[in-house]
Amino acid sequence: MSPGHYEFAELKPEVVDEIRQAESKISELSGHPITLIAYQPDSEFRSTDSPAGTET
Repeated sequence: MSPGHYEFAELKPEVVDEIRQAESKISELSGHPITLIAYQPDSEFRSTDSPAGTET
C-alpha cells in the first residue's frame, strides 16, 4: 500500500485525548515538540475490520 492510500483517521474524542496525552509525554521526554498524526487506509483500501477507536 502506497502512502497515497491513507486518509486522516476518524477517532472518538477519548482516543484523541489519549493521543494528545502521548504527544505531551513524548514532547516532555524528548525536549522537542511532537505531533502524532493518525491515518487509516482510505475507503477503497480499508479492510472489513476497523482498528480500535475508529468505529463511528
